[in-house]
Amino acid sequence: MDWEAIAAFAESLAAIGVILSLIYVGYQVKETKKAVKASAAQARTELGVHLITSRYTSNIAEVLTKSLQSPDEITDAELFKLKSFLSAHVRHAQNLYYQQREGLLDDYFRYGVARVVCYWVRNYPWAQKEWDRVKETVPQEFNTFIEEELTRHPERYAA
Repeated sequence: MDWEAIAAFAESLAAIGVILSLIYVGYQVKETKKAVKASAAQARTELGVHLITSRYTSNIAEVLTKSLQSPDEITDAELFKLKSFLSAHVRHAQNLYYQQREGLLDDYFRYGVARVVCYWVRNYPWAQKEWDRVKETVPQEFNTFIEEELTRHPERYAA
């Protein structure tokens, strides 16, 4: 028996094993990435649903309506609630903006949430004032993104 041939054959089998292991690890990484993206999408959806339902399950709907119909009658507590409401939407949009930039989600999510922020800013004077203040505190890149969206499609944001 030729020991050199057996050693060469064993080396070849080991190399094939290493290659198959690397292929399997690559597959596992791909599947893990899918699972992480799905989990992140679920978390984004849950937050989005929470923000939407907060308009109806708290008195924010009444405060939003009051801010349009009788803006001079808004109390400091109600204005604080409105600003907090907008802040939640801005932070959600900012998070999605950066996740999309990092390749973790499609443009659809980033633009969808940005449009919500733009809707509030375009249609509610208190939100425009708050955005004018907040945009100085967010990174310039995100500020530019929202400002461009506000000017790109103003018809989308008509109440």
